[in-house]
Amino acid sequence: MFKSLIEMHKVMAEILKAIRDKNFIIDDLYSKYEKSDVDEAIFECIEKKLITGIKCFRSETNSVLIYPSDNPAITYEGLAFLKEK
Repeated sequence: MFKSLIEMHKVMAEILKAIRDKNFIIDDLYSKYEKSDVDEAIFECIEKKLITGIKCFRSETNSVLIYPSDNPAITYEGLAFLKEK
């Protein structure tokens, strides 16, 4: 579980850069960070409309379920987020 916004934004930025650079492999992120943190960061990216092409839902137990696609994309908002960081 993230302890600060700075930690979450770091993972979100890494996700956005990977998608932008066409090398987004979710298992690479899972090996680097806790799975639940990666899932929460992806969920937040989707909620903030920073990325498209990935589906996710929050389960009844409050877990995030990720359904990645072969063609995720970074949005204008996502590029602006990276510029701010």
